[in-house]
Amino acid sequence: MAAIYLMAFTSYYLQYQGLYAASGITPIRNSFDEKLGPDWSRDFARWRESGVLAHFASSLQLDIDIVMEGTCLCGIALSVLSFAGLHSALVYWVLYLLYLSLYKAGQVFLGFQWDIFLLETGVFTALYAPIVGWREQRPCAPVSWALRFLAFKFMFSSGAVKLQARDATWQNLTAMEYHFATTCLPTYEAWFFHNWPPWMLRLSTAIMFFTEIPATFLLIAPLTWVRRCSAMLQVALMVVIMLSGNYNWFNMHYALLMIPVWEQDDLSITTNKKTSDVDQQTPSPRSFVPHSWQAWPVAQVAGTVAFTTWAWLHMFQVELRDWRPSSWFTDPLALVVRMKYSVDDVQHLVRTEVRDWIIPLYLVAMVVVSLAYIQRHSGLQAAQALLVSAAATWLVGVSSVPFVSSLDRGSPLREPYWVWAWAIPSYEATQSYQVAASYGLFRSMTGVGVASKEAQDTTKWGWGGLHPTIVSTPVVVLEGYDGHGWHEIHFRYKPGDVAVAPRRTAPHQPRLDWQMWFAALGSYQNNPWLISFVHRLLTGTPAVINLLDPERYPFKEAPPQAIRADLYYYDFTRLNTSWARRMPEVELVESWKEGNYWRRSRVGSYLPAVQPNNQLDSILEQVNMVPHAAHNDPCDVRRTRAYSKKQLKKKARQSDTARHTGWWTRWFHSGARKDFLRHDLLDDAALAFCHAVQRARKMASPLQNTNGLNFQSLQFDVHILVIGALLCAGMGLRFAVHTVGSLVFQILSRTVPWIYRKSKSYGAKSD
Repeated sequence: MAAIYLMAFTSYYLQYQGLYAASGITPIRNSFDEKLGPDWSRDFARWRESGVLAHFASSLQLDIDIVMEGTCLCGIALSVLSFAGLHSALVYWVLYLLYLSLYKAGQVFLGFQWDIFLLETGVFTALYAPIVGWREQRPCAPVSWALRFLAFKFMFSSGAVKLQARDATWQNLTAMEYHFATTCLPTYEAWFFHNWPPWMLRLSTAIMFFTEIPATFLLIAPLTWVRRCSAMLQVALMVVIMLSGNYNWFNMHYALLMIPVWEQDDLSITTNKKTSDVDQQTPSPRSFVPHSWQAWPVAQVAGTVAFTTWAWLHMFQVELRDWRPSSWFTDPLALVVRMKYSVDDVQHLVRTEVRDWIIPLYLVAMVVVSLAYIQRHSGLQAAQALLVSAAATWLVGVSSVPFVSSLDRGSPLREPYWVWAWAIPSYEATQSYQVAASYGLFRSMTGVGVASKEAQDTTKWGWGGLHPTIVSTPVVVLEGYDGHGWHEIHFRYKPGDVAVAPRRTAPHQPRLDWQMWFAALGSYQNNPWLISFVHRLLTGTPAVINLLDPERYPFKEAPPQAIRADLYYYDFTRLNTSWARRMPEVELVESWKEGNYWRRSRVGSYLPAVQPNNQLDSILEQVNMVPHAAHNDPCDVRRTRAYSKKQLKKKARQSDTARHTGWWTRWFHSGARKDFLRHDLLDDAALAFCHAVQRARKMASPLQNTNGLNFQSLQFDVHILVIGALLCAGMGLRFAVHTVGSLVFQILSRTVPWIYRKSKSYGAKSD
């Protein structure tokens, strides 16, 4: 999780100046009253209410951007330390609070499900980690159960909402014929997936449903190898999603949850309080059970195969029409897969199995696991085990409230009463801290085009009795006017130039490019940030321009005189295959090495031509996105205050010395001087903090002006390089700590006995 936090904080920090700074697209300072004076009690109350650390900027006498950037840098530093081996619950609580502050202040650019998922997982991780210490410790069994429930909740919700949405593409298993081209930021590999035969794409949709719905129940099974079989399916799904789309750190984040799923439980209740650390260590894969029980894992795997086979036959109907492997890549109907599962089946599964049985039984099982875990400890460790176990059980109950309520909106949470009576009030009390949330990725498929009347003839177009898949991914294309003509403004990652291949961005999250995808689904009236974005380009704001493709930006000499936006429909080009020829309005290429990657057609105007004028400024005032002039020296106020206080103390000492009195005594008995002394350390620390943030800003500034490195045909994005460098620094620090620690231990293990022997022999000679 430390690596995931590092990716999230670093990605956020590298985009902060363009998105949130004083001259950014959505200035964070517009949400705060900068005229307020120092008041710690007021700022603390506001922080408790909102969770945003920037409220302390007034009391610290620091610029709001300095506080927000410092929050990112603190998160990066703690993530590196934790990745290096500082596995402390306190560190993860601080990381959670830091990211919560960024999320709460992030507005429109930080409202993605993986941001919320990271916060919820962060709370569980803080319980999963040891209280203190650098050394590895065996994780708490109840928290492992809680993390398994979180993995089950996330993936089951993502599968259930697809059927509940009654989307025809999901019900007909044709969604993957659209998905690879319509996803927010596709990858280069997505072009190849998009050219698969239709039967393979429909089969992959069925496998996805199977992995997200029935296979997720195995994640919370009490049997080790049953869970491990499901974990392997989940990881395989994450690998495919990672290859086909740029979903930042999400895939690695969810795959990490398979670690507690893979762990073996020891549920035996024992009264032996003095169990050694060796006995409590997780067994190796070769000796996880006694030799006489070697057949038990085989039985678990066999039971898993039986369950998955039954679930597959219950959900899908499969017909293999041609057994010849040579036809699998030429015949689009070599295999036909149909969905048998309905919306009513999903609703029954949610209400009966999940709500009424699985959640209550899982909470009871966690109580049993907690008792077994507590019995293994004594004294203070037993109290700690009790506290952590109770917190983990409570978190599962709280997490169940948005989980069930989002999937079963038709009926209130009443039964069983003993669960929801305490879970619902707890969820409502912690809702503002994002302790629990509901999920549901890709509820409805976007970019589904409408076939023309001619294309609706299924004897000529399409296959399997269905109309051909018309992919129409909406994309907003910006153009600027330089006085002579209109020039397209290229982004770093989102589709634009049809001849440019999709780029890999993960684990970086390009938030502007992502938000442009959502803007294309609506109108600019519903996306006021887009007007602010256009205004920053018209005024030539460097930080915002750096969010685009700086190497292909056409207005490097002077800002554009006007900007307009058109709406286009995009689709991947297709290889010249038999099934591609049965799709109208597609662009065929003979080889993946030749031709364009995209085909696009103009739909119409999205945003009329905008020029910098007073009307545009009034619109920005209405949506509270007016830019501010950046401070030349944001540390100047703090430096002036600290310097003035030092000068006052110096004058007071000189005055006392001149009167030949004890100035130390007079100093400590003076109320005003006591106040100066009390705040001196805070002033110096705040000033040092401000200078450190400024230095980091200057170091990161050159990175914004380049796309990265190109090595022959490979492209290495600058954001990925920075994240990789920080991960390498963490691994290097981890290696150094372990090396130095082992060296010190070896020296002490040899030196201390030698000193003891010498002192003992010296004492014997003295006698």
